[in-house]
Amino acid sequence: MKKNEILKKNQDNLLNFDAKLEENEAKIDKYVVKHTKNVYFKGEVVDTYVEVNPIIITNTFFKSIVPLNSNPSYTSKQLGDIYEYYQELLVMINNEIGAFPSSLTLFCRFIGVTLQSFKDLRNDEDESMRVVVQKIIDDVDESNLTMAQTGVAKERTTLFKLKAQDEMVEKTTPKVNVTIKANVDDNRVKGNILEYQEFLGKKD
Repeated sequence: MKKNEILKKNQDNLLNFDAKLEENEAKIDKYVVKHTKNVYFKGEVVDTYVEVNPIIITNTFFKSIVPLNSNPSYTSKQLGDIYEYYQELLVMINNEIGAFPSSLTLFCRFIGVTLQSFKDLRNDEDESMRVVVQKIIDDVDESNLTMAQTGVAKERTTLFKLKAQDEMVEKTTPKVNVTIKANVDDNRVKGNILEYQEFLGKKD
């Protein structure tokens, strides 16, 4: 089977989203069981929580859908469908495991392309591709900012990630230099000095 045929087979298989989500739902259940931690107080369990391990989550649920040595090509529809599936998977993970933010790098890894190649699609000759790519970038940015604003993710780390990956620029407060010039009345100053001297002479 040729490389392109293998790639097409992988992409076609991904289109069975329901089966993929069911498969990942079972994986999430296993993850929750394995990574549930107890909180103890005076030797007794008072609470439980699921440990969020980003490396395990990334390598379990967001492995590339194509071979690492491939150079995949998607239509705008395929890219949009895959992103919707990616979002569904993120929702499941955030509901069942814990706060796990989206990122452009994570999505690019998932679809088997580089971050730069993905961002270059904003200049693609196909208008629908440009629109889909920009919508994905906007959605990832908004998702991260919302998590930061609501305290689910750290604001400083989120802004750093958006600047590094998404080329988001933080607006800075413009610097304003204010120079105050005073007009000095020399005659008035001399008059004040003379009055003060007279006052000192009377005092002596």
